[in-house]
Amino acid sequence: MSLVFGILTHNNCLILAADKRAKKDGIIDDNFTKVFCLRENLYFGITGIAEYGLAVKDILQPHINSPIEEFINFANSIYTPNNTSSSIMICGRHTNNVAFIWSKNTKGEVTYMETLAEAIQCTINTSTNLKLIDLRFRAEIQSSNINYDIAIKKTFEYAATIDDSISSTYEVFKI
Repeated sequence: MSLVFGILTHNNCLILAADKRAKKDGIIDDNFTKVFCLRENLYFGITGIAEYGLAVKDILQPHINSPIEEFINFANSIYTPNNTSSSIMICGRHTNNVAFIWSKNTKGEVTYMETLAEAIQCTINTSTNLKLIDLRFRAEIQSSNINYDIAIKKTFEYAATIDDSISSTYEVFKI
């Protein structure tokens, strides 16, 4: 239904990427935004049913000036996943400039990561084909000699061929 990446690089760079496809009543829109800047250094991403994800974003909006930990705890408390809803991702930087990614998928599984000195970390939110897309992205990272732009482009192209709900049109945010 959608594809959103959150990537933390070894040099404290945060990269978000999301496809642009949305479907409603059988109509395909390849210009739909799935990652939103809530405030400086705080982003919100959605996959799945757009209306549900946007409703969660609207509930979060009055709390965007809360400290990051409180904001994440609030998001966790209000987001009730199910197999037909959206997954959500909150990304950004703490006040000490350390990049982070928090996500909760349709099964209620929570992932939290911060930048590590010598590691690349990635979380991928999608409704289907997660393992295939994850393996493809990891292979593209290796074959491109850690060129994120190439790996992201090739992974979105691949994902669009195996899942017609994912567009090869995407947007990237480097934070």
